[in-house]
Amino acid sequence: MSFQVLREYRETGRRFDLGDPGTRARFIESMKHMEHGSRGYKDINLLAFNCFRPGGLLLTFSCSGLMPPDLFQKIVADAALDAAKRRRSSGA
Repeated sequence: MSFQVLREYRETGRRFDLGDPGTRARFIESMKHMEHGSRGYKDINLLAFNCFRPGGLLLTFSCSGLMPPDLFQKIVADAALDAAKRRRSSGA
């Protein structure tokens, strides 16, 4: 999946039980791209979480060798928390 596809799914209400947001793209090609790339990973995972039914399973990966695993885990966890907040506030 890509940003464009995920946005379309979100807007049309398409929901999934299992999926991969397609984060195999390298968002971080050097250390100077860490902040921008981290934002990219959060955004694509947040979009993906918003396309899942409650209890759905997200499979996500980073192909950026420079991304520390603990930072990637935090980014994905933050995206999940933000998605849950949005669901609660929208009543979905």
